[in-house]
Amino acid sequence: MFDGPQFVYAAQHAHPRLGDVIDTVMYTYEAAKKMPKDVLVVLHERDGQWRLVQHIAGSPKSDVPDSLLRTPAAYEAAPADEDSIIGEPKIVPIAPGVWAMEMEDIDSRSMIVEFADHLALIEFAVGSANGERLVDAARRRWPRKPIRYALFSHHHPHYLGGIRALIAEGATVVTTPGNEAYVREISTYLFDSEPDRLARKPRPVKIRTFADRIELADSTNRLVAINYGERSQHTDEFVVFWFPRAKLLFEAELGWVRVDGKLRASRRAAALLTWLKEQKLDVDRLVQSWPMRGNEACQTRSELEALVNAAKR
Repeated sequence: MFDGPQFVYAAQHAHPRLGDVIDTVMYTYEAAKKMPKDVLVVLHERDGQWRLVQHIAGSPKSDVPDSLLRTPAAYEAAPADEDSIIGEPKIVPIAPGVWAMEMEDIDSRSMIVEFADHLALIEFAVGSANGERLVDAARRRWPRKPIRYALFSHHHPHYLGGIRALIAEGATVVTTPGNEAYVREISTYLFDSEPDRLARKPRPVKIRTFADRIELADSTNRLVAINYGERSQHTDEFVVFWFPRAKLLFEAELGWVRVDGKLRASRRAAALLTWLKEQKLDVDRLVQSWPMRGNEACQTRSELEALVNAAKR
C-alpha cells in the first residue's frame, strides 16, 4: 500500500509462538527520487523479531542489468522448518518420579516430575503446538494426574515457547518475578489465524513467583527450583532444578556440548560447578535440556569436572 512518501508491503502469518504477526518491508521516498532513502524490514522468526533499517548511501549511475535480478540456475534450498513436529516425545526414566521427554525433531528435552496426585512439567520449547504435544503425552502416560505446575529455566523461546499450552491446561506457572509480566503478555497473544488451545478456550493465567528458591514436595517426590541468576552468564534470572532425593540437577544449557565428535565442557560449566560447591547442593548427576541431538543427556558431576579441567589444559 502507498501512504504518501512511503510504500509498504505487509504479510500476516501465523507464528508458532507469537500467534498472528505481520512481516513488513517499508520504503520511504524523498520528493520525486526513484530510489528510496530508507528501507525498514521487520521479520518474525522462531527465536526473535528482527528490525533492520537500511539507509541508501548511493545509487548506480547507470541502469542495473536485468541479469542481477534473475533467479540463479542453481541455488541451495532453504532448510526444513525447524519447528516441524513429528511423532511423539520419547519418555525416558531418569530417576524415581523423574522422566525426560525427549524430542529429537526440535532438539529439546523437557522434564516431567511425578508426585502422588499430580505432575509438574519443566521446559516447553518452540511454540504452542509443541506445548500441546507435551501435555497430550503426559495425559496419556498419567491419565489420572493433572499437570499442576509449569516451570522453565529462563525466558528464551526454547524453554518458554510452549507456555500457552500449559496455561490452557490450568497449570500454575512457577517463575521468578522478572518473568511474570512477560508470561502474562504471552497469555494475551492473538492466535486468530491458527487458534491454539488457549485461543479456542481462554482462561486466566495463574502465576506463582519466587525470588531465590521454591520447593514443591509431597511424600513421593521433592523438587527445588533455584534462581541461579546472572551467574548463568546468560540471563539475569535463570532457574535450575534440584532433586535432592535423586541427587540430580536439571539445567537448560550450562554444561556440555559435542563438537566434531568430541565431548567438551561449555564455557559456563566451571561457574556452575563452583556454585554447586558454594551452595552445598548434594548433586551426583546432571541432566541437560539442550542441545539434545548428538549430545549426552546426562553427565556425572565428576565427569563434568573432568571436562572442565581438560578445557583448562
